[in-house]
Amino acid sequence: MCLPHPAWAAVVRTENISMPLRLRIVSENSKLLGDEHVREFADCGGSIGRSLQSDWVLPDPKRYVSGRHALVDYQGGCYYLVDTK
Repeated sequence: MCLPHPAWAAVVRTENISMPLRLRIVSENSKLLGDEHVREFADCGGSIGRSLQSDWVLPDPKRYVSGRHALVDYQGGCYYLVDTK
């Protein structure tokens, strides 16, 4: 069972299998990323944002994306996409 995450989060249930979570940019901005427009996150999670310290760095010349915009978290068989902006 997936329990609510303490912050706003989208939940992706993977049942009892630890499968990677695959995220993909589908807007025109995917061209800025080239082959990096798709990213897989394992159960150790990761960070998404403009910062070079993010696991998935999203270029954003207009600065709509925060330096640390979101976290991917994995708990109890569920992936959570946590908005940290």
